Amino acid sequence: MRSPVRSKIDDRIHALIVMEVGCRELPEYSLGDILYSALRRVARANGGNVRFLRDVSTRDLLRSIDQSINDEIELNSNDYNA
Repeated sequence: MRSPVRSKIDDRIHALIVMEVGCRELPEYSLGDILYSALRRVARANGGNVRFLRDVSTRDLLRSIDQSINDEIELNSNDYNA
């Protein structure tokens, strides 16, 4: 059963909060290590592999995430205005 507080939070936001806790609790882990840890079970269950994430720097992941989010926002904005 979901906790009352938990049910009020969007699952995407909750996932990011959990990852933030992981970053604080595991300061020696890069962002790639955190993402690898978070996604490896899902990848394995689906026949995939996310090991490459461990080799990507935190800075490169941040740049990629930032650019991808900006691209998606722009695409959605263009779709909305079309």
